[in-house]
Amino acid sequence: GQNAPDFAGRWTLSPTLSQLPKEVGFGVDWADPTVPGSPGSTDTYGRRRGAGRAGQPYTPHAESADDAQRLRQLTDEVRQPPAHLTIVDTPAEVTITNPDREQSRKFHPNARDEVIKLDGTDVAVNAKRDAGRLVVLYEIEQGRSIRYTYFRSATPSQMIVGIEFVGRGGGDQVKLVYEPRNP
Repeated sequence: GQNAPDFAGRWTLSPTLSQLPKEVGFGVDWADPTVPGSPGSTDTYGRRRGAGRAGQPYTPHAESADDAQRLRQLTDEVRQPPAHLTIVDTPAEVTITNPDREQSRKFHPNARDEVIKLDGTDVAVNAKRDAGRLVVLYEIEQGRSIRYTYFRSATPSQMIVGIEFVGRGGGDQVKLVYEPRNP
């Protein structure tokens, strides 16, 4: 097995040490200069395109109802992170429980895609251990995902959770700091 830190324990969120913007989510992809034809992109001659240019109307990305539900639920979880976490960590499985919401998720850190249920909607997740970290990627839709990176700090004893909205147009980053929870 890999020599990885053990994430097991009971943890309490430290709001004063955490960095959580009031608004979080994906950036606006319609103004992404890397998306051909989008406002703010350049044509083959390096000229900037404007919105509503004749012959090249902007067509917004169609989002399915399931994609919208996944996005809403996972973004809400970032906006309102759990105050407490209980983690059971074995080489084959990591179980993260939010005791306040009676919610539990099991991840298999084998770098393989698997599907879990979130309030009746399927979401593809991929978990792996990487350089002493646990990385969990939730796929919202093709080209958009939310990545959680868990890592331990020995001094002081903390678990840091980095959250990044990854996809078209970029996205926000959040840092949550959890400290050991006293019994």
